[in-house]
Amino acid sequence: MKSNKPEHRKMSALHIIRNNCRLLGKVARLVPGYFISIIIEGIIKGIRGSLEAIFIVRLFNALDGGADFRELALIIAWVAGFYTFAY
Repeated sequence: MKSNKPEHRKMSALHIIRNNCRLLGKVARLVPGYFISIIIEGIIKGIRGSLEAIFIVRLFNALDGGADFRELALIIAWVAGFYTFAY
């Protein structure tokens, strides 16, 4: 027995990429300020994510290396300051 659902045509990856590029082009043409702000926001989020990972790795490396409390407190203070200004 056949279902009443319409059959979906499978699109190629190239077709999907072309559609996305066409849409991004329209957004850039119609609302250039928004488009630029989204790009800048993506760059900032990438940098912030990388710095978060670096802080966490340094903290765990210091813990594994048997660092004293002062060094750990300094790393945690840097992370707290970073979160204060990053968000």
